[in-house]
Amino acid sequence: MESDSTIRLEMKKIDGVYEGRYSDDGSEITGTWTQAGQSMPLKFVRLSEEHDFSRPQDPQEPYPYDESDVTFDNTEANVRFAGTLTTPRDPGPHPAVILVSGSGPQDRDETVPGHRPFLVLADHLTRQGIAVLRFDDRGFGKSTGNFRDATHDDHTTDVLAGVGYLMTQPGIVLVGSVLSATARGASLHLWRQHSPRT
Repeated sequence: MESDSTIRLEMKKIDGVYEGRYSDDGSEITGTWTQAGQSMPLKFVRLSEEHDFSRPQDPQEPYPYDESDVTFDNTEANVRFAGTLTTPRDPGPHPAVILVSGSGPQDRDETVPGHRPFLVLADHLTRQGIAVLRFDDRGFGKSTGNFRDATHDDHTTDVLAGVGYLMTQPGIVLVGSVLSATARGASLHLWRQHSPRT
């Protein structure tokens, strides 16, 4: 808090800053959110009652597919990634995709308050017969490393490490376009394929 009418919130872990000003009656804060060199307006409004943030699209267990906690390494960067691999239960072979988060460090579900979009997306794709790998960004969740010091090229090698891991998995014959939510993910559009296993 900077004064009675202004506020500044700094979130160093995600390199984000919010600066705003209270309305005269204190019911609103109008300001700017800045992250990774980009800014956008952001307003907070006091509600008369608690908002329901439930997301009914979140999948419910038991799932009709297999889900495994996995790890894989970016050996050049000495970083170990923790993630989740979901695979259809039929024998396959299956195509596979990697989910890549947007700007800022994210967990494997790309969790935001009350919502886990990558969990929802992985569930939908796996029900359609596609294996899905999603992982915690370097330095976040259960993955090692340092997100803040990583470059665009570093993040690219992280994704390629995931591609390499998928290519070792039985029943997976194609690692397709890397899916992404926004920004960084969209710029890491990669794909690689290999011959079906016999």
